[in-house]
Amino acid sequence: MKELANTVSTPLRGTERLSAIDEFIRLSPDTDESSLANKRHFTASLRCVIADSPMRSYLKQSKGHSGYWACDRCIQKGEICGDGSRVIVMRNVNAPLRNDADFLSYHVNDFSNDDHLDPNHISPFVRLNHPMVTGFVIDPMHTMIDGAFGRRLIGFASVPGEGKLSKTQLAEVNTRIAVFKSWKVNDFDRYVENLNGCGNYKMHVKRQFLYYHLYPVFEGILPDIDLNHIMMLQYSMLLLGSFESKPVHNSDIIEAQKILNMYAVELSERDIPCRFVSHQITHMPQDVAKYKCGTEKLSAFQYESFLIFFRRSLRSGNLPTEQLRNRLVEKKKYQLPTTASGVIIDNKVQLLLEAKRKSNACAPIQYHHKGENLPKKMPNNFCALSDGSIIVCSDFVYDDVNVSHSVIVGRKFRCLQPAFVKPYLSSDYGIYLGSNLSEVTERWPVTNVTAKIQAFPRRPHGKPNLGDKNQEWYLIPLRHTIKNVLWNPRWKTELGLTGGEEHEQVF
Repeated sequence: MKELANTVSTPLRGTERLSAIDEFIRLSPDTDESSLANKRHFTASLRCVIADSPMRSYLKQSKGHSGYWACDRCIQKGEICGDGSRVIVMRNVNAPLRNDADFLSYHVNDFSNDDHLDPNHISPFVRLNHPMVTGFVIDPMHTMIDGAFGRRLIGFASVPGEGKLSKTQLAEVNTRIAVFKSWKVNDFDRYVENLNGCGNYKMHVKRQFLYYHLYPVFEGILPDIDLNHIMMLQYSMLLLGSFESKPVHNSDIIEAQKILNMYAVELSERDIPCRFVSHQITHMPQDVAKYKCGTEKLSAFQYESFLIFFRRSLRSGNLPTEQLRNRLVEKKKYQLPTTASGVIIDNKVQLLLEAKRKSNACAPIQYHHKGENLPKKMPNNFCALSDGSIIVCSDFVYDDVNVSHSVIVGRKFRCLQPAFVKPYLSSDYGIYLGSNLSEVTERWPVTNVTAKIQAFPRRPHGKPNLGDKNQEWYLIPLRHTIKNVLWNPRWKTELGLTGGEEHEQVF
């Protein structure tokens, strides 16, 4: 019910906010009062609250993100940095952690100068017995992608002292981005535009850049020390499970904590302000450990997609939880056509737009309706197979009786080698530099497909061609399409392989 928590809390003010909390108390399965329990038709539990920093401080009634004692996970006083503008930086990555039990004590008193809370204004969430520290997630969308990563991109594009690129370097970066636009797969709605305008990138574009464009765009342009530093952000997101819904291994969480701490420390060593968001990413591993899922499963991206539905569902500030429940029942009862975000389609234009979107669904391979939507065209026809090989699909043999017996026809990259080795070995996460595409087509069962692949030409000059044997290709699995966790250091250890033994695969 994490999205519901945002909905209940965000639009409410004053006494209305208290009535919403009262409603949640009434719906809680832990409520023992018979007078309340007998009046309800369903229960609702609050798992966690996902919100950006200003909204978290509002809901918790704590110090805002520009305050000295702003961090809601550790106890440290920020420092003022910069001459022209007041920037609060947080340099300590080993400060004592806040805990749920002591939340109400984090204010100025005879024993502490912590100014995190105002004891005269206590959050109504305390009445829910909700964990006031660990129950509010450090959202990766606003903190990591838009915050820490977004700030570094702005630094490369326009901020002297934060790694600003020269005009020549920036022109080369924009040239690569322009070439990569023609290789965008249908899974992404937007293109990555010139780095000069990175301050106006949408959230989805920044996430796309972080996972897929980062190394191909900057390789050979950024100094290795700078490239390895920003690549720590990508590495930490992979260590924290990215889109994985299963619990992340404890060793990966520990390694991610180490990498994020190192990133924050190196910012200060480079005289780049370690701002509030760049510090808060060091607390993301705590949430992954507590909620036992990949970090993207705790992201506000999921909530933002349903924001319009929530807003249209709440017709007043009274009983918002019950209103949401009624709208969901109506949709199910009458089987009304809706968009992906849950908004009911009420005109033909919306219906056609949604039909077009669904035809470009994010699937490892599209083989429905007897081959009408086959991934035969570039760049949507790159796939990874269960044996670790990567193929380019050219045709599809559909089985009318049993779809699982259908066959992919295509060519295979005969040489796969890690695209990079620092700050991590890319092949551990299925990222390769592919070359030597076979000329003879082969066949594979469709069930062997494990992921869709984003392909980018390496250091492109002119129009890249798959038939050019001298052209190398970055091959990066789309994280949200991976069916099985094949690329992981632990998986290779279990098979008796080490990173050094798999620097190159020849098929």
